[in-house]
Amino acid sequence: MFKIGFHTAGSGGNPTGLGRFLSAAGRNPHATQVVVCADGNTGFLDTNPASSVLLYRRTEIPDGVGGTMPDYPNMDNDPVVEAASYWERYKEAMHKGFSKDHVWVQTINEPNRSVQSADWLGKFSLAQAKLVNADGYKYMAFGYSTGTPDEGAWETDGMLDYLRYCAENQENAGVCLHEYSLDPKSIQTGHPHLVGRFKQLFDTCDRHGIARPKVIIGEAGWAHDSVPESPLGLDDLKWLADVYAPYDDVLGAALWWLGPKFDGIANRLQPYTESMIPLAESYVFRGEPNTAPAVDTSGGGGGGGGDSGGAPSIINADFGGGYVDATDDSMFFAQHIPNGWNLNASGTPVAPECTVYADTAYRLVGAGPFKATLSQIVRGLNPDGFYR
Repeated sequence: MFKIGFHTAGSGGNPTGLGRFLSAAGRNPHATQVVVCADGNTGFLDTNPASSVLLYRRTEIPDGVGGTMPDYPNMDNDPVVEAASYWERYKEAMHKGFSKDHVWVQTINEPNRSVQSADWLGKFSLAQAKLVNADGYKYMAFGYSTGTPDEGAWETDGMLDYLRYCAENQENAGVCLHEYSLDPKSIQTGHPHLVGRFKQLFDTCDRHGIARPKVIIGEAGWAHDSVPESPLGLDDLKWLADVYAPYDDVLGAALWWLGPKFDGIANRLQPYTESMIPLAESYVFRGEPNTAPAVDTSGGGGGGGGDSGGAPSIINADFGGGYVDATDDSMFFAQHIPNGWNLNASGTPVAPECTVYADTAYRLVGAGPFKATLSQIVRGLNPDGFYR
């Protein structure tokens, strides 16, 4: 599916042509109409509920004492108490001009990236998701900025509990992320650590036997204040569409931004509402889907290469060394291997036998010839070498 759209504002900026672009996407059975709107519903009414992904967020909420505050929780408070107070204040100011049955709601934006904060944020999001869902709305948590959260954040107890809630409520709770390359000349810079970082979230879920959550990339692009002059960025956008298309759980990505401020980026992004129409009308993804592995209920697999209770799958493979490009070959080397083992920069194992990991099609991951036990699924690439 083509799942690239635009991030709009309730007022201001330059959304001219957005309706025509959305109509074009609506004519393609292999496309989704994607709109994220801050403080309004600009673009929402130009979409078909049957083929669109919509996300609403507020940039400020009442602070409870007569003023306003940024869309960021007070982490000095108990997370459950803060979740309830924050949601009540958010509801008070929320735009009412959309269908709550169809539009996802994001309540916070770009929280602290650290592992230390992640457990609190997971508990906050779990408590708030339950409240938001009870009021009939669909909830998107976090809105983490590009390149975040830090590695290990998804593994905290609070986060894992929230991800389990998402797995049990797939149509009503999910995760919002931001993915920029931070390079105004190429959206591919830093992949998959910037654009494509959602895979770390999916890897965590796969390791823990949790169904992957629904994800919306609420802000996508090159930089927060810069885009290539249209149509020079179209090849990047085709590449971006190919990054997200294999993943059904990535609902869509919204290019930043058609709203005001940010050095007038709207006037540079707006021409893409026209130049991207042929791509939106004709896009068909012809690659292989990337689906989550079947959850192992035998008591093993999810703990990092432990005994699964049965005979392990043995891979005997010969790989000549060098670097495997995951985007071309759909193969991924292991980043996480057992204590005492590591792989050198050519991919050759230091020892003749170690646990390795495969992609979702169970294709070989690693180097050889060597004997390796196929364990849980983890993706990761480090072009500078594969060390623990």
